[in-house]
Amino acid sequence: MTIQTTGGRLRGIAAATGAMALGAMGMVALAAPASAAIPNFPDGPYSVTVHKYAQPDDATGLPNDGTEITTGLTGLEALDGVTYTIAEVSGIDLTTAAGWQLTEHLSVDATGAVVDDATPATIYTTSVVDTQVTAAGGVAAFTGLDLGVYLVSETDAGANNITQLADPFLVTVPFPNENAWLTDVHVYPKNPVTDITKEVDDSGAHGLGDTVVWPITAGVPNIPDGQSLDSFEITDDLDTRLDYQSATVTLTAADDTTDVPLATGDYTLVNTGQNVTLEFTTAGIAVLAANQGGTVTLTIDTTVNSVGDGTIANAGILYVNDSDHDHGFESETPKTTWGSINLLKTDAADPGNPLEGAEFQVYLTEADAAAGTNPVSVGGVTTFVSDASGAVTIEGLKSQENGTGANLTYYVVETQAPAGYTIAADYSAAESGVAFTVLPGTTTNATVTVENPQVPPFELPLTGSSGTALFIGGGLALIALAIGAAIVIGRRKSHAGSNL
Repeated sequence: MTIQTTGGRLRGIAAATGAMALGAMGMVALAAPASAAIPNFPDGPYSVTVHKYAQPDDATGLPNDGTEITTGLTGLEALDGVTYTIAEVSGIDLTTAAGWQLTEHLSVDATGAVVDDATPATIYTTSVVDTQVTAAGGVAAFTGLDLGVYLVSETDAGANNITQLADPFLVTVPFPNENAWLTDVHVYPKNPVTDITKEVDDSGAHGLGDTVVWPITAGVPNIPDGQSLDSFEITDDLDTRLDYQSATVTLTAADDTTDVPLATGDYTLVNTGQNVTLEFTTAGIAVLAANQGGTVTLTIDTTVNSVGDGTIANAGILYVNDSDHDHGFESETPKTTWGSINLLKTDAADPGNPLEGAEFQVYLTEADAAAGTNPVSVGGVTTFVSDASGAVTIEGLKSQENGTGANLTYYVVETQAPAGYTIAADYSAAESGVAFTVLPGTTTNATVTVENPQVPPFELPLTGSSGTALFIGGGLALIALAIGAAIVIGRRKSHAGSNL
């Protein structure tokens, strides 16, 4: 059978002097021994051991001659979980000089097939012997091999953020090395790898309509010799509770401190509905290729438009050399959390009687609540009024900082009582309002009843009071005086008549 590789990412490797160049530090070469100095082959069985690493920032200068490297690997990133297959190339007999001469013209074409460069139409069939997955430090060992020519292919990147599979390579066992033979061949292929992280910054947001920032950072991979950086794209499908506002793009050099200028024509940045896409142009790819190991940061500004279940999570996806979008790398999923405060306004004397028209404001601190300064705005509204059913719903308050940690506390002040009622004492500014801890979601926060007492009436005269008795007593005294006066007058008249 012919070995085919995934994604069309593999490129042929030219044969030279019976050697197949496989790149810095670990691209093992085939080498035809001098015809006059071929010793007897050592006894088999033979083995090929793959040591898998990420492509480093700088060339290591380590050998790639099939020997095992025991020093100089410190700092390199080993990659576990990468799948390799080894297949024997049919039709080449290495017990003959003719067989070794054939190896001088062998290479691997773009489809992963073994071809004869001297006769391009000749394609050698291959038979898979074994499949291994790198483990315990990026190692995959193929043991018990017979004398022959083998095609080693990387077929799956596993969970690693490998942007491009390593090129397949050819190897003989035993392997010629300085007029000796290696029965155990060690190879050190490298992969360009990247990473993508996404964070959330809602430190400046407290109510709906405030800005929540989502920085997405993606690494520019180090590209091995013989490969290239062809495309670089970041996409983000925003949650429907997020409204896109704007975005910026920056490139930082590999030293993590130097900003690299980007021209307008280096990339396109498009927002369509909830999707935000950053794609580097040909000119921009050249800038990235010159800054391998650097980072691209796409910073997206959004506003929250609704609460829903209270948790708004979002992830970004990076595509490198993947114009078909079939092997993207997804970031972790940061979140921002939002909740509500729900009040029910009623008559203190008659809790079944809802009160319309009570006004409330929300504050971040007790000091602001007492002073009536810096009320929280929710969707552009800072005053929240009870409706005909007495309900006050303040929906859209941030619940946590950057979606983690303790739930936040707000202070609610009643700033205006309904007509005919006074402000509930606990909710007054004098008491700095009432503290509410806001949980994520709208249904998780219980409705709190706020009772208002009626406005006290004026003091009116009361029937049967001491004031009425005074009036009655005064009237009786006047009547008594009148009767007394009448008696006196009557007596005087009688006395006067007797003297006539």
